[in-house]
Order: sequence, then structure tokens, then C-alpha cells
Amino acid sequence: QDVPIKRPIIIIGCPRTASTFMHKLLAQDPALRKPHFWELAIPSPPPDPATYDRDPRRDLVSTGFRSFDAISPHFYEDVHRHHYFGVDEIEEDSVLVHYAGVLAMHGIAFKGDSEYAQWQKCPDNKEAAYRVHKKVLQILSSRYPQPVQWLLKAPTIHSCFLKELLKVYPDAILIVTHRQPVEVLPSW
Repeated sequence: QDVPIKRPIIIIGCPRTASTFMHKLLAQDPALRKPHFWELAIPSPPPDPATYDRDPRRDLVSTGFRSFDAISPHFYEDVHRHHYFGVDEIEEDSVLVHYAGVLAMHGIAFKGDSEYAQWQKCPDNKEAAYRVHKKVLQILSSRYPQPVQWLLKAPTIHSCFLKELLKVYPDAILIVTHRQPVEVLPSW
């Protein structure tokens, strides 16, 4: 299915540069489609705008959160200090490249020369990962009036692979957040 993704707005930049603030601010525009955590976690079947707020996948993802919290009680508390997320919150679209098997777009987590580490570091699979990314957005868009304009954010991933990103989304609107490095480092 070739559902158009019209001029996605993609927030890029270094971590801790107010990209989440920018994402939430721009998300106030009702004309933009924003990915929510639950639909990124379970993107198929495509959500129906008429029943979006009652989609049963929301409850499934919420149950998953509660189960994980029972296993690791302080996980969410620790993570939320740096990145708040929730079932109905808008979320970074980084998970969409994970569906292509690319776990660390920047390759930092894959040291060494193993075949798997080399595959993770290879820029060729990043374009393929962005094609999967786009396909998932097309699925999520398919029941909405066309064309859909998405607001996306995954700065530490997209910033590293702009060439591959722009091959798949040549009409993307990029917003680059910036903050002085001397302010960023202590904010962790």
C-alpha cells in the first residue's frame, strides 16, 4: 500500500537540547499526526480515528507496563528522570527502525568485529531501516484522511543518518535543536 507521507516534520539534534519540549509544543497542532507509545508498540492493524481513544491495544500496552514494573519496580522511576513516556504519550519514533533489526543506529553499543557488530555499524542497513520506518508510518496513516503529515522525533538516531533519512523522506522538514555543550553535559 503506497500511502503518502507528506513532508514529515522531524526533530533532530544532540540529546538534552529541549527536543522533547519542542516535540510536545509542536504536537499541539491538531493538523499533525503524532505517534503515541501504544501505537508504536503495536502498529497493526491500523488505528481507526473513530475509535482511537478506545483502541484495546492501549490496555495491552498498559498491562505490559504494569508487568514490567512488577519485575523491575524502579525502572520507570529511573528512566522518567531523563525521558518520560506513557501509553498515551507521544513518543520518539526510534522503535520503528528497531523493527528492521537495527538496534543501535549509531553503532556505539556494538563494539568489536563480529559479523553482527559489523552489520549493526553498516550504513547500508540504515536506509533499509528507514524504509521499514516509512512502511509502519504508512500503516498507521492508512485510515486517516490523506495525505498525513507526521511530527517525529528521535534526534540521536536521525542526526547520525541524515543521508539515509533523506533518501526515504526527501521532502522532510528538519528542526535542529541546539544547546551549549557546557549546559548539556551537566544536565545528565
